Amino acid sequence: AAKRGIRTATKIAWERAWEKEKSGKATKRLLPVPTKKVLEFWKGQRKASVSIMMQIRLNIIGMNRYLWRINKADSPDCSCDLGQQTPKHVLLECPRFEDERREMRHALSEAGVSLLLSFTELIQEKPAVPAITAFIIRSELLGQFHSVDPQATGVESTEQQS
Repeated sequence: AAKRGIRTATKIAWERAWEKEKSGKATKRLLPVPTKKVLEFWKGQRKASVSIMMQIRLNIIGMNRYLWRINKADSPDCSCDLGQQTPKHVLLECPRFEDERREMRHALSEAGVSLLLSFTELIQEKPAVPAITAFIIRSELLGQFHSVDPQATGVESTEQQS
């Protein structure tokens, strides 16, 4: 009972601190209050995958739409001239990445992820994470991931988690 009381008090204190924090507004929009369910989504994911998925989910990512918004790119448009360069455009629409998209769709099918999901639904599916992050790495759009092996975007084995 004492252990449960300590956990409860710690959780309440942590939630209050989360609410009072001024920074991280984008994260708070995505995760109003972190819960076990939210943490479970990220459990076992590799560091590169977590980084890429957080950037995609927050829409704060080194693609032209975001870079233009912060005055680091001249235009929000994709070089394909068919739309703004956003994670949704790159993953689902841009003709420049047809090969990567074909590989992603195959990996999604193999993982049992429906190919009929909307972009918002897709990026919330835990089994989709390795396929999405491998796509982003293969696209070479994000310089910080050029040296990451796309094979290293899977889920960590239980031996590595220990």
